[in-house]
Amino acid sequence: MAALNDLILQNPWWKEKKVAEIFLGRERKEFFHKIEKFLPLRQALLIYGLRRTGKTTFFYQLIQKLILSGVNPQKIIYFSFDEKESSLRDVLGLYELKVLQEPITENTQLYLFLDEIQKLEAWQERVKVIYDRYPKIKIFLSGSASINLQKSARESLAGRVFEFEFIPLSFTEFLEWKGIKLEEEKLDFYRKELKLLIREYILKGGFPEIVEEKDKEIIRRYLKSSVLDKIIGQDLPLKFGLRDPAFLKSLVENFFSQPGTILNYDKLASEFQRSKITVINYIFYLKYALLLREVRNFRPSLRISSRKGKKIYPYNPAFCSIYLSEEANFKKVLETAVVTFFEAKYYYRNRFEVDFVLRQNNQIFPVEVKSGKAEVAQVKKFLEKFGSPQGFIISEDYEIQQDKVKVVPFWKVLAQNQLI
Repeated sequence: MAALNDLILQNPWWKEKKVAEIFLGRERKEFFHKIEKFLPLRQALLIYGLRRTGKTTFFYQLIQKLILSGVNPQKIIYFSFDEKESSLRDVLGLYELKVLQEPITENTQLYLFLDEIQKLEAWQERVKVIYDRYPKIKIFLSGSASINLQKSARESLAGRVFEFEFIPLSFTEFLEWKGIKLEEEKLDFYRKELKLLIREYILKGGFPEIVEEKDKEIIRRYLKSSVLDKIIGQDLPLKFGLRDPAFLKSLVENFFSQPGTILNYDKLASEFQRSKITVINYIFYLKYALLLREVRNFRPSLRISSRKGKKIYPYNPAFCSIYLSEEANFKKVLETAVVTFFEAKYYYRNRFEVDFVLRQNNQIFPVEVKSGKAEVAQVKKFLEKFGSPQGFIISEDYEIQQDKVKVVPFWKVLAQNQLI
């Protein structure tokens, strides 16, 4: 049950009239610009993403902006379900009684920030009641999970919520935070520096707290203890009542050390001596927690592509570094980075194979990833079979155009923030 001291500790601006500088961090300008036009709208905003990407800090920044715009600090309430087990009714009841000292009515303008909302049981129904009963309350939600948050929001809060993934720093944000400015039309001048920066960016995964960290062992330990161990050892067992977190850890090690593995439930069940249904469920939990992402085998019929031969990648390329040395199978690490950057949904394998198939403007484009010499044969086969206008090979360093196949270094793709 919520206590007044808990509320006061989580909302220091009620007394101080501002958010303390220590909570504000650096601004995520790209993300703020993305959601800025949605802030005045009636709908709730759901922000989901990996642990340690800065969602709570972003909430504090929004709260500070509201205060600076003239909003009464006591009309802004923040509560984190990551810290306390409380019902939403208790939180609002205590706030109404002790802080507002008057009933919340349909005309009361409030700003409600609920952090780690997935830890509140039946959260979507409780949020729906508030949304429908109090039209003047602007609701902000955050969560460190994906599948259930999105599915629940769409089903139970249809028309009442806009959802946004709070991703780690993009490469351009990463450079900005490091104080590096590039002349976009002269990127080739920075080839050597960008190649090193790309490797650094992949190693750190865009996590804000380690942007300036130089020690690779500290970076790996941070990723393991602050992200992976918290999710595997705390979040998932608590959410789903799991009794076998060691199996979660084994699956993570299996997939993170072999990015791009084709998913075979029967083989995994045999290897780990677990039932097939247990394997299916535990992989679902890891996708839910944004630790794994799947890439499906492309077919002209999307219904078919969704059923067979899924590949599994770490959700963030930095996770590979926990189990792979920096140079071990760098192509697979680079593949994972490409999957992450493009949010790739498909690859192709049927007599020949290409690493990824991207869709844009009702067209499909084959993409191969090469850490060494750029072989174009597979991409050309795909172009001939499907009539795609162009194919791409993403390399670590090469750049050339061969007919309809464009070879481009990954550092340039990220620096320009586009491929097609």
